[in-house]
Amino acid sequence: SVLAWLISKSISRPLQKLCSQIQMAGEGRSAQINEIYSLSELETLKRSYNQMESKIREKEEEKKAFFFQNVSQT
Repeated sequence: SVLAWLISKSISRPLQKLCSQIQMAGEGRSAQINEIYSLSELETLKRSYNQMESKIREKEEEKKAFFFQNVSQT
């Protein structure tokens, strides 16, 4: 049972951290995840999150640039 507990902790801690990052992104405080995970599924999830976060940040910058461009034209 100790082994099962250790294995579950090695999975649950990274998932909790990923969930925390996703919640922060939902609040507009996004940031890339730089940790390295031992499970390939967690690494895949991290890469997907980082791609999503980059796209969101990119779109936000485009939106700001468009807004300021329109404001400066009036």
